[in-house]
Amino acid sequence: MDKEFLTLTEIARLLHCSRTTVYRIIQRANITPLYQPAHPRTPLFRREDIQRLTMPTQKEPINNQTLHRKIKQKYNNRCVICGSTHLVAAHHIIPIEQGGHDDESNLITLCRGCHCSLHGKGKAILVKARKNGTLAIAIWLRKAAGFSV
Repeated sequence: MDKEFLTLTEIARLLHCSRTTVYRIIQRANITPLYQPAHPRTPLFRREDIQRLTMPTQKEPINNQTLHRKIKQKYNNRCVICGSTHLVAAHHIIPIEQGGHDDESNLITLCRGCHCSLHGKGKAILVKARKNGTLAIAIWLRKAAGFSV
């Protein structure tokens, strides 16, 4: 039975690529996601819109390294939560698959520990943020990512 609407996970399975890659292609095609009130973080897409997508013939580079270097320079190559300079990378405040964009206003820098903690249970990031006086930033990030505090 064909479903009229598909989730990012279902589309990614069908197209054999990541959810983020699918969402970037959908963004470029200006396809509007639909949301159900019970699932505000799960975009749905019309099957007919997805079938009209033109998929790249080869793997596209997803990361804009120039932009990531610019973000790292903007934050002095330091994690905005704990100030660490070890394994710092750019992080999307609003994830791509939730409608965020690859632009300077949606990127900050996080060290690997804070990045993993932000996407996990989040307790370590809150402890580090409290210690370093950046608790408001950590709470804001968790809320922007759709997690409870």
